[in-house]
Amino acid sequence: MSWEIFKKSMSLYMGNQNGISQYQDWAKKFTSEYDMAMRRGYQTINKASIQKGNKDLMETMINLAALVALQKREGQHDIINQLGKGIKMYWIGATLYQFPTPIIPATGAYQNILTTSALVTKPGDFPDFKKQYPTNDTDQFLDMLIMAMNIHLFSIEGIYNTVSLYPGFPQVPPAPGLVQWVGYTVPPASKSPPKPEVPIKEPTVEKLLEEVPEDNNTIEGARAVVAETGVGILSDSQDPPTQKTKAIMAAMPPDKTHTLSEEAIQTELSNEENKDVTCGDPFNYGNNLSANYKVKDLSLLVSFPHRIKAQHNLTKEDIVCNLKSLSENILEPIKTKFPSVKVNSAFRGGITRSGRISQHEKGEAMDIQFPGLKPKDYLPISKWIVENLAFDQFIFEHGNSIWLHISNKKNGSNRKQILTMYKGGYKPGIKCYYA
Repeated sequence: MSWEIFKKSMSLYMGNQNGISQYQDWAKKFTSEYDMAMRRGYQTINKASIQKGNKDLMETMINLAALVALQKREGQHDIINQLGKGIKMYWIGATLYQFPTPIIPATGAYQNILTTSALVTKPGDFPDFKKQYPTNDTDQFLDMLIMAMNIHLFSIEGIYNTVSLYPGFPQVPPAPGLVQWVGYTVPPASKSPPKPEVPIKEPTVEKLLEEVPEDNNTIEGARAVVAETGVGILSDSQDPPTQKTKAIMAAMPPDKTHTLSEEAIQTELSNEENKDVTCGDPFNYGNNLSANYKVKDLSLLVSFPHRIKAQHNLTKEDIVCNLKSLSENILEPIKTKFPSVKVNSAFRGGITRSGRISQHEKGEAMDIQFPGLKPKDYLPISKWIVENLAFDQFIFEHGNSIWLHISNKKNGSNRKQILTMYKGGYKPGIKCYYA
């Protein structure tokens, strides 16, 4: 029972958290166990097993999935789908053993004599398992993951190149043939009974501060948010980035390519005015900004975390007051209308761009996404935001994916500026370039 062996091995490994020193170790273990599980399986019809999978590419993507998961400190996680991206990489360029010979004859043939090569031509489609809340029950997590991995195996496709016999008189000499195949089988694992759920404690502010350095405008600090969005999020303004920001951007992987198509939308500008916010409380990361958000939620508990600090002639309390206006006037209404909203970045300490001061640095801006949505799904959301909220600047941004940069000024002098960013260029209006 191959999945059973995989499950037991991973369960024992994950149950000993003290034995996992870094997420890269987990990624290496997961990749190795998956590879061994596949070697115990076989192509569904013709029974040929995997000869070589793309372990290096898989491990790279599993590393990235683990890093992104570690940056997610609360709410639902997309870990199974993120792992699925790595699992698909295993099958890119993979090969099967050349025996046994396919039982289904090549097209036009009546018998296959031997296989000259067995290739994977399509890495399959990993099922969308949406987001789940994290769990302490390792076996339940592995059951769900194995279910997703097993469904994925049904969609893998490939070809056998054969030498086959063809009908004819007199006897036709053996000739090359082609047999297409679909599906790979791994024996199942038994399901584990659910364990009593242990509530997951949110890390304390003290613990978060230990993990977030004074200056987190670094390669390591930005790695998770760039993986989710793209390098443009480090500057996301018409003003050029600083030399330090440029160096961080240059060290990041280039944004992935997308299938292109253009779709623009027309919008009416919102007449909404800022709601007044009450400020003046002494600084505390646990203070409420709005019904669903605290100070730590827009500083420490984001993909690109930063400590609140006084800068640009603003005190910590001034910055928190700006965050409160941003949360009350922009983020909270979005949360009510679109509950899946995720904040990637809000307050940022330090100077990230040349010229004017970034609104992130004053607590006036945030970058948000809606996990699971396709690029064009952001268009109706964007239309609703600019037609209903008291925004200062709205930028529809393109990178590894789509994200929205939105700012708000608590003094009410909002410019209502609408832009689209694509390949570092800014144009008025909202246009999606990704299919």
